[in-house]
Amino acid sequence: MKCEICGKREATIIYEIKRGKGKGLVLKLCQKCAEEGLEEKLLDSLTQFLPLLVEEDKVCKGCGLKFSQFRDKGLLGCPLCYTTFRSLLSRLLLKLHGSTRHRGRLPRHLEIRKKREELKRKLKIALGAEDYERAAEIKNELERLRC
Repeated sequence: MKCEICGKREATIIYEIKRGKGKGLVLKLCQKCAEEGLEEKLLDSLTQFLPLLVEEDKVCKGCGLKFSQFRDKGLLGCPLCYTTFRSLLSRLLLKLHGSTRHRGRLPRHLEIRKKREELKRKLKIALGAEDYERAAEIKNELERLRC
């Protein structure tokens, strides 16, 4: 593995800071960078890592769940957990799925509702443009969706 500071030499020194069972901060350095730039790199990394430690101590006011407990079990305790741990959960979702928004399929009834709303919008535009043939086609599609 390569040194995290220079990226050129092999890392021979590994510094690891852990908190409980969770992941911690790991720095992999070569001998030269460890002697020259460890203090600066360590301080930069700690300033990024310490706020996460504080946030992980958050407790949900609804159910009393700590984020570290969620991390161990993988289950949230109540709906309020989503707002309490929002920043931590969004980082986790971003890491796991590459996005914090759902981009998959919707349940069938929601797909139909979305399609209906889109058709109503198109119908309004067609009527506004006095394109009555297109409006009739859209209205027929809407009727088929209602069945």
